[in-house]
Amino acid sequence: MFFFLTGYGLTRSVMTKDGYMKTFFKKRFLKLLPPYIIAIVIYQCYLACAGRFDWAVLADNFLKGIPPLTNSWYIIAIIFFYLLFYAVFRLIRSVKISVALMWLLSFLYIFAINKIGWGNWWWKSTLAFNIGMTYVLFESKIKETIARRTILFWVCMVVVFALLFAFTYADLSVSFIEGFPSYSISYWLMPLFVLFAIYFTGMPKGRIFNFLGNISYELYIVHGVFVWLMPYNGNSILFLFCIYAVSILTATGLHWICTSMVKRYGL
Repeated sequence: MFFFLTGYGLTRSVMTKDGYMKTFFKKRFLKLLPPYIIAIVIYQCYLACAGRFDWAVLADNFLKGIPPLTNSWYIIAIIFFYLLFYAVFRLIRSVKISVALMWLLSFLYIFAINKIGWGNWWWKSTLAFNIGMTYVLFESKIKETIARRTILFWVCMVVVFALLFAFTYADLSVSFIEGFPSYSISYWLMPLFVLFAIYFTGMPKGRIFNFLGNISYELYIVHGVFVWLMPYNGNSILFLFCIYAVSILTATGLHWICTSMVKRYGL
């Protein structure tokens, strides 16, 4: 969903906001980098205190596709797609041509990641970014179709759900293309399923959803660290509760620190 929403949001902003690209880096990277950098520093300090920090290992891991913060490949990947998006949309004025070029470059990205031997998690959900971009181009027509053809909407819901289920539980060894497992398609279908579900039920509302929405990025950053650090005591429910509780508290603190820094220094 992160990739889909990012692709959708960026493209929608370019199409509706004048001069959006002029403030692109300030708006995007001020939200993205401070929480990530702070989390990396804290995590690496923890490793140093535990006697497990090593510059050589850190550099070697990065060359192997292992980021300096556990499970943070997404952030590095999204930074790359931000830069790619900025370059393409600054050079080409036509949104449709830019989206088409982004598809081409995204496939080249997947090819390059496979070529250097990094894990498939670096690319298996990234095409959702392109799907989000493409959806913007046809959003009004899709909404009109759903409004006029309720039965077609339900058919699409059933088809997407069936495909999502099928590819999620597919044999991991099955591939349409070498190195391209069929279950990867579920990562691209999931945003569409959620989107169709929202059309029917509406967006979740309430203070809890607003609160979690505000800290969702920070929550993503820290939860993987606690999954790795927290010892498992054999009780799955207690383990998950502790992971969520500590992650939410930490994400809230991280969000407050970064928001305060931006406000204080007028960034």
